[in-house]
Amino acid sequence: MNETPHELLAAVREILRRAVMTLAALRDPDRRFLGLAQMPAHVVHDVQDAYGYSSASVRDFRPSAYEIEQAEVVLPWLAWLRRAHGDIECRRFIGWSSGAPVWKLAKREKCSERTIHNRLDRSVAIMIREFCGANIPVEIVDEPYKDTAFAAIFERSPGPHERVRVLKVYVAGIGFMKGNKRLRTALETA
Repeated sequence: MNETPHELLAAVREILRRAVMTLAALRDPDRRFLGLAQMPAHVVHDVQDAYGYSSASVRDFRPSAYEIEQAEVVLPWLAWLRRAHGDIECRRFIGWSSGAPVWKLAKREKCSERTIHNRLDRSVAIMIREFCGANIPVEIVDEPYKDTAFAAIFERSPGPHERVRVLKVYVAGIGFMKGNKRLRTALETA
């Protein structure tokens, strides 16, 4: 092998991602036997879900025969990962492969986005070690989740040269701030 461990990790991660996408794109022929055939596929709860309200969305991924064969080989790896290391490992990988935003995965697990990427790499390294016999070292990154929610209140000055000035800002975990000072009382905030 002429590949570095990092390239091998990236290649297997991509193969696993394509396998999850392949599984999602294939039809399930046994679905009708599960009692789901009589249920409507999609129930309209909101006007945005109504037919013709929004643009049509089509899956643009069509797996080839090679990708289907490859998925048959590597999808049991994810089943093993779930049995051996827990449900969250498998859910994280499937969510990431399905295109879920990493910040949502990070918020769900209460860690940083960098930690999510590191946990994905460690999961892939575990599968490579178990099924390919190669040991790929991945350093452990475990950073806490940092919510960066903020809201700003602006003031516009009327006139020909309109200017916008920030009056106060709400920062999650700190509260309202004006300038570099935290507003502590309700009178200061108002």
